[in-house]
Amino acid sequence: MSDGDGGGGFGGDDGDWLGDGGGRSRFTGGGGGGAGDGHGGGRATGGRDRGSGCGLALLLLVALALFAAFAENDERGPGGSASPSPPPADSGAGWDEPAEDHDAQPQPEPHPVEDASAGDCFANAGTPDDADLEPVTCGDGVFEVREVIPAHADCLDYTDAETVDWTVAYPSLDVRLCLAYRHSGGSAYHAGAGGCVYGGQTDDAPWEETPCQTGNFTVVDRFDGESSWDDCDRSAPGHHGRSFSVSGWDTLDVRLCLRMNYPDDAGLAAVDNCLLMTGPENAPTFSFTGCGQANVYVTGRADGGPGGDFCGDYGATTWRHEHFPELGYTVCWQWL
Repeated sequence: MSDGDGGGGFGGDDGDWLGDGGGRSRFTGGGGGGAGDGHGGGRATGGRDRGSGCGLALLLLVALALFAAFAENDERGPGGSASPSPPPADSGAGWDEPAEDHDAQPQPEPHPVEDASAGDCFANAGTPDDADLEPVTCGDGVFEVREVIPAHADCLDYTDAETVDWTVAYPSLDVRLCLAYRHSGGSAYHAGAGGCVYGGQTDDAPWEETPCQTGNFTVVDRFDGESSWDDCDRSAPGHHGRSFSVSGWDTLDVRLCLRMNYPDDAGLAAVDNCLLMTGPENAPTFSFTGCGQANVYVTGRADGGPGGDFCGDYGATTWRHEHFPELGYTVCWQWL
């Protein structure tokens, strides 16, 4: 037993050892007396010898009890008690920490085009043949999604050819992106034949798609990729052109062959063409027609619009353009 503060013990019936909490022990038991002789004064036969044996037995029991107590004390350590030791403070008693799973695989990041939709924009960090698209804010020099279609489908079945500059397919996602390049030169970059555009004279001036009207340009032809101005028909009056280049990506280059939208057919007329002149004399309108139905024919033409004096005694119609003066004209005519 310990000689510390707390003492547990064992209690029982006759002949049991009891701890008193102070490191001392006692033994309680019932001693046996000798047999009486029936007269009340007799003595036990052999009482002395029996008493010596009992005393020796008692000493032996006390020694054993003390040995057991010291042995128990040694197992508990100095100052120990019978109470179980509390768990270490950092053992997390009452909470089991989840074991770290070293075999768990990280979740793959979603593909950048997985949730793409029309109107989203992407920059290409790769090449035309090996795309590496990353989502970006829409602006010049990036690609805008026009359509998102199944990977096996054709973008031309969903949108106009002029509005799709590049397609990128992702078979594993069953996705194809129909992409339009956002050129810094303006929306005219995507104009098709028959559409109308207008812009400034300088090389860096933007050109935009516009409704067709007098003074702007009709797109006569459009060439994608490698081309030259010789590919445009420049024989007709009023011809002009606008090109758009993309550095390092020749297939995205665009050339537009343009023609000025004149007030009437006099702007496109050549010498000896027959015209039908209608309207008031001070503001006539000229239209192409067969010479059998015409009432005037063209006797002369000067580009740039020098004025009526150029025509001498013939009739004259003149038109000038504020921003493209070289595309103005003076046409001389004579009655048929």
